[in-house]
Amino acid sequence: MEYFPAKYAAPLEEKEDQQVSEMFQTFEMGEGQSSIVFAIASDVTHRSPIFRKVESGLKASESFFFDQGQVGLTRWLRQRFGPCDHVAVVGLETLSHETIVSELRQLNLSREAIVSRGTTLLFWLCSNESLEYFRKYAGDLWDIRSMIVDFDLQEGVDAA
Repeated sequence: MEYFPAKYAAPLEEKEDQQVSEMFQTFEMGEGQSSIVFAIASDVTHRSPIFRKVESGLKASESFFFDQGQVGLTRWLRQRFGPCDHVAVVGLETLSHETIVSELRQLNLSREAIVSRGTTLLFWLCSNESLEYFRKYAGDLWDIRSMIVDFDLQEGVDAA
């Protein structure tokens, strides 16, 4: 597992561009294989400069946006018919605690089916604390993670 600290700022500066480039290199090395990636960016939305930069650089990518009316990521992944290399997952923190737990448990139970498709799941989270949900409720999925990129980490802060 690789961990890349970066300070998120808009517009993206050279350092952030480099972090995104390193993400893409990791994706290229694992092409055709499934990956679980966590990106931490406090202001992440589909309009965020960092989100747009990553999405524009990924081939065959789609997005799944959680909100109170849109849940069922596991079902959505299973119902997809066409190939997709990368799926950006946004908005998990907008759900209630009970719904987050339910969603993560379903993902964890379906991890083999998800991994067998070769899709990289890129979870965009608003804080490091959100990683605890994965550790606690989707432990097997957490164990197969490929990378954590923290775009909010201030310079000089320990990344461990």
